Amino acid sequence: MNMESSDRRLPPVGIEESVGQIDPASYSAALVDSSDDAIIGRTTDDAVSAWNRAAERLFGYDASEVIGRPIAVIIPPDRLAEDRQSLDRTLAGERVGHFETQRVRKDGVRVDVSVSVFPIRDDSGRIVGAGSIERDVSGTKRAHRHVVAAAAIS
Repeated sequence: MNMESSDRRLPPVGIEESVGQIDPASYSAALVDSSDDAIIGRTTDDAVSAWNRAAERLFGYDASEVIGRPIAVIIPPDRLAEDRQSLDRTLAGERVGHFETQRVRKDGVRVDVSVSVFPIRDDSGRIVGAGSIERDVSGTKRAHRHVVAAAAIS
C-alpha cells in the first residue's frame, strides 16, 4: 500500500500515556469541552452551573453570561412546563431519555434540539443537580420536511 506522506499518522497514544499526563478532573473537563453537543449543568434550584463550548456555539451565550442564571434563559415560554417536568423526574433520580423540543438562542431564534437529562450525584450518591446533553437537530428536521413536501408533490 503506497501512502502519501500527508496520509501518514502517528499511532494513537495509549490510555495510560494520555490520561497519565493530566489529572482526571482536567481530563474530564477537556472531554466535555471537546464535545460537539451542548452539555449543561443545573443546580437543584434550576440555575445553570456548567456550560461547555458547544452550548456557547449553539445558544450564543458565553458561559459567563449564563452560569448562575435560571435555565429559563434558553427555554421558550411554551416549553417551561415540559422542562420543569423533566427536571423534577431527574431530581427524583430518573434519567430522561432523548426527546425533541425547542430552545431559544440569544438572538431570539428557536432551535430544534434533542435533549437527554440525567441526575448529577455527589460522592455520597446524593443528587446535587441535573445535566443535559442537547443536540441541534434543526437541519435534520428541515431536511425531513423537504422530503415530505417533495413526496406530497409527486
